[in-house]
Amino acid sequence: GSITDSSGAISFGNENLSTTGTLASGALTVTGSVTSDGLIVGDSEALTMGTGTDATLQFDGTNTVLATAAQLVLTPTTDTIFSNDTGVVVGYTAKLASQASVTPEFQVIGTSALTDAAMGLSLFNTSAQGPIFNFARSAHASIGSHTRLAAGDHLGNIDFSATNGTNFAVVAGIQVIAESNHDGAGDLPTAMLFKTSADGTASSTERMRIDSAGSVYIGDTANANMTV
Repeated sequence: GSITDSSGAISFGNENLSTTGTLASGALTVTGSVTSDGLIVGDSEALTMGTGTDATLQFDGTNTVLATAAQLVLTPTTDTIFSNDTGVVVGYTAKLASQASVTPEFQVIGTSALTDAAMGLSLFNTSAQGPIFNFARSAHASIGSHTRLAAGDHLGNIDFSATNGTNFAVVAGIQVIAESNHDGAGDLPTAMLFKTSADGTASSTERMRIDSAGSVYIGDTANANMTV
């Protein structure tokens, strides 16, 4: 049967409603309990949304799991923030180290280079601009604060890693550094380095450099055997 008051609503005052079965109201199905503090769904129990099992939200004792057979659409009205050291992984169940001591917080992991292990930036407009992938660097320890770089500081790296049978090792890369101290807003000299690994080695070595004057050096090191 049912419990109703004169307006057709259920009222328990300051008391709690608890159930070990299913509490249903329209399209909402809850297995767990409802208390005066809010809706409580026990470990390994699911909150079902939609008809049938269109979507379920569950805490399995370790993880919060949202399962849906349809698209997951987020429509926030402000920025979506992920706290520091909290990763976002697409295509797998955990973060993986991509090189020694480096486990990226954002990862796309898959088994097909054409589909689930690919990333893209696409821009559709009538301007002359294209998509932007930007590396930004400050020598200040606080996020949002600015300190100019010193000679040799890295502005960014694009690393290429290969497995050695156990772990990933960086075997090629492109690196941009501050060529000398960045002494002012109008004095920010940089150099771009290109690195590869030789046969019989498992670490990359600088092979080519474009310096702040636009000169191109090719060889072993920028200060010894490289030639213009």
